[in-house]
Amino acid sequence: MYNFQIFQNEVWVPNKTINAYCCMTGREYEVAIAEIADAYCEAKRDQTMVRTAQGWTFETQRAQFHLVPNRYNDASQAWVLSFRIKPLQQEISQGFFEEQEKKILSEEMQREIYQVLTASFPKEEPLAMAKISKTMADMGCTKERYGFSKMKTLLEQLPFLTLKGELQGGVMQSLVTIHAVPEWDKEMDIIAFPNELDERLPEEMQREIYQVLAASFPKEEPLAMAKISKTMADMGCTKERYGFSKMKTLLEQLPFLTMRGELQGGVMQTIVTLHVMPEWEAEEPLQVEKQGLEENTLPVELDNTVNLPQKTLNNLNLAVTGMEQAPSDEILQALHAGFHTARQENTIQMHNGAYIFSTGLWSPDGKQVIASIKPTTFGPYRWYLNFAGVIQDTESVSPGKALERFAFLGSWPSFLEQLAGKALPEPWDFKESSQKSNFILKKYIQYTFYRLSLEDKICISEDRRFAAFNTGLVTPYFDDIYACFEPQEEHAGVTWRFIDFCTAAARGLGKRLVDCFSPLPEPASYFERKEDLLFDLEKDLHTDYEHIILDNLPRLPLGFVREECRGSEEALSLISSLESTNDWKKKREIYRELSDFIGETPKLYNRMRNRLEDAIKLARKQVRWNFKTAIPCYFPTGNTMSLMLPLALQDERKTDVALVVELTRSGNYQGQTILTLQQAYVDGRLLCRPNSEWLDVREIQEEEETDE
Repeated sequence: MYNFQIFQNEVWVPNKTINAYCCMTGREYEVAIAEIADAYCEAKRDQTMVRTAQGWTFETQRAQFHLVPNRYNDASQAWVLSFRIKPLQQEISQGFFEEQEKKILSEEMQREIYQVLTASFPKEEPLAMAKISKTMADMGCTKERYGFSKMKTLLEQLPFLTLKGELQGGVMQSLVTIHAVPEWDKEMDIIAFPNELDERLPEEMQREIYQVLAASFPKEEPLAMAKISKTMADMGCTKERYGFSKMKTLLEQLPFLTMRGELQGGVMQTIVTLHVMPEWEAEEPLQVEKQGLEENTLPVELDNTVNLPQKTLNNLNLAVTGMEQAPSDEILQALHAGFHTARQENTIQMHNGAYIFSTGLWSPDGKQVIASIKPTTFGPYRWYLNFAGVIQDTESVSPGKALERFAFLGSWPSFLEQLAGKALPEPWDFKESSQKSNFILKKYIQYTFYRLSLEDKICISEDRRFAAFNTGLVTPYFDDIYACFEPQEEHAGVTWRFIDFCTAAARGLGKRLVDCFSPLPEPASYFERKEDLLFDLEKDLHTDYEHIILDNLPRLPLGFVREECRGSEEALSLISSLESTNDWKKKREIYRELSDFIGETPKLYNRMRNRLEDAIKLARKQVRWNFKTAIPCYFPTGNTMSLMLPLALQDERKTDVALVVELTRSGNYQGQTILTLQQAYVDGRLLCRPNSEWLDVREIQEEEETDE
């Protein structure tokens, strides 16, 4: 038990590893873990572990185990365990191969290979022989181990496999099908893929996958399942690790993903959409993102340790020439030269686990072409080229991430607690919030920094040893609060590291701030004209009702929707379904169906439009009575100013949503969209603390979802 506790504290064991080991040895789970733990502690005590380029190895009687640094999740363990079947100790020669290939494999060897393959692949489905061969090699089941010179000859000896040739894309491919051996399956006790029998993955595993995907893909955008699967595999989130035989089955278990089939080019494709999980957004990113890899582990050249996938190379050629095909030798040479130069000049940047460098190439429209490599643990490669194409303006894509791209903040909860404790007290969470996480403050500081960066108000000292910005918040004595930073260690992925908050001339950082900057860092400014502050009742207001009703139906109060859909059994049935489920994934599908139905039913659509028009007329009357009713707000994604008007849709004394209106070039107002009250408060708080009867943080209920 003591050995097990040491092992559990120091080593993280993926499901894939322990399941495969159980399959191979026939051990029960607890026995297998204890056996590995004993071998680990014995190797440490006797100093028999062997150092490798990636980490350490130790052995049991049947297997060789590998320990590599844990860069795949935020668990406390320092190492990740993987294993290979222990090589046979015998002399290999061509004569040995010829002699062995005349023999039938022993049942023990056949069973060993069967257990490895069924732990990784489904039965009775044709699979590419290359895929089978690679998995066997990765698990130590090499052709040499069993005395064969060719993998195909070995596979033909296995009675549970059938091989056939099939013409695919004009090329003959070898396909392999694994057939069930019932008596061996019974011995394995179906331990290979346990989670397929469970209702859902544990939340810890869901969160781990969410963090990997959120760091690599945009949210609320359709993505090819193949792209999702590849990224998960590259980051160590394989289907086997979570106990599944198919990636699609695993993805269907994740509540933050929705999947649908879509016909593309005559072929049915699986499309996946990643949805926001607000309660997980506030957490720190995975260790793989924060730790990165030390600079000296990067290859010096794009050598044979770096996989250059043909698809990525085709994308490189597309960016340079406009044609998606294999690049010329000149373009390939430029790619290699670009990496070499970036490596020598130390200009490689890290973002989302990728190491980005300039290729020195340009697109036909004059945009810089970049490429990036990521680490991988699969196959003989340590790295792979994961992207090549035109550089994107990432700042405009995700304003909320600008601060984290600028500096390492440490723990978000700690960072926010420090700021909230120093600032003039105000509510930083909504009413009856399930977690007091300073949600409003986080959004405020993220978007404030983004605005400051656009205004070039992030101050950096001449010697580049100190940086600061004005948070826009004040202490109880109304002194400005500044966020201060020092240079981060080289190759940490970001340039700066947060130190602390301070006020000007206060002891410590306050004195350093005054010594470095004159004038002191200025707060963000938003107002450039009086129209940004005041709603002009003389101007016309034209509203995009279709976008509000059909595209933003979930933001409308459900009671209002039910009232306007009275008399329609189909619509009311869908609304009842919404009220009876707490699964927001199902809710999205139902809302989509209800939106389509309302759009196809003019009677319902016109009812809702008429009610919205009445609410807008009432809002204009409120503005006439009190000009402060129209609240200015800032939208980071568009870097634009707008005004928000209250819309009372159910009770004229109670606001339900906010209408966002924007002044157009013609001088009219455009009603662009609606916001929930929570969204409206977050956008309005960037400018100042809203002082309005209809937008009071103390009365706004926490919502299930929050869109940035």
